[in-house]
Amino acid sequence: MSEYNELLQKSIFKNIQSMVVECNQNNKSNQNNQNEIVKLNIGCGPCMFAHDGWTNYDHANFDQFINFIKTLPSDAKSLKFMEELRDYAKAGGELKIIPHDLTKGFPQHSDNSVHLIYLGQVIEHINPIFKAPELIKECYRMLKPGGVMRLTTPDLDLLVHAYINGEMDKFACEQPDFYKDRDPSAQLAMLMYGSSGASCVFNNYEGHMFLYTKTSMNKLLKDAGFEKIIYYNKTGESVSEVLKKEVLDFGMTHSLCLEVIK
Repeated sequence: MSEYNELLQKSIFKNIQSMVVECNQNNKSNQNNQNEIVKLNIGCGPCMFAHDGWTNYDHANFDQFINFIKTLPSDAKSLKFMEELRDYAKAGGELKIIPHDLTKGFPQHSDNSVHLIYLGQVIEHINPIFKAPELIKECYRMLKPGGVMRLTTPDLDLLVHAYINGEMDKFACEQPDFYKDRDPSAQLAMLMYGSSGASCVFNNYEGHMFLYTKTSMNKLLKDAGFEKIIYYNKTGESVSEVLKKEVLDFGMTHSLCLEVIK
């Protein structure tokens, strides 16, 4: 009987050891998951970031662009962000864009689960009455308390004032060559509508649906639940060290740049 008790004790002890090891492994796994920063680049287009951990979403397929980046020669001179993506890919970084309709929500991300969201030159392409409010509310839902969303979009006030003051040429550095040959009214229209691309046609409209001022943007954000809104005068400023280090803003000569904190 004593021998049986001894075997039983050894068996129980072994089981306890196994449970402790499994528990430690689970705790370590949970800790790693908790330490992992969830970063979403929503409506990214070709503008991905050369850093690990970003989940890129866009409605269009950019496989051809990604393949082009991967085959870009190491000594080839191109736009800064393309050179960074090329070097990132050659170093083993993953370039991937997940096709997704931005107006259908993001059920794959649970409430309060995302640390950072980037919406760069996106919101102006979305219906301002029926779809943009839903998207911003969805971003609020996904963000963790204290999470940050960064947003850039053309600034209607800035464009109108530049036109009135005869300063439309100051935006030329970020525009195609044909922008420089247009009169100020045509330049204003090009920036407001954003529909001058060769693939933007009647049955494939890729231009802007709306342009925001600080007043209309504040209403959009506050209606979604955001209260703390921070505007920046230049790129590279952020309340988040990750965003400051990893994000590259585009179109900033004529755009609003802001962050909201949940």
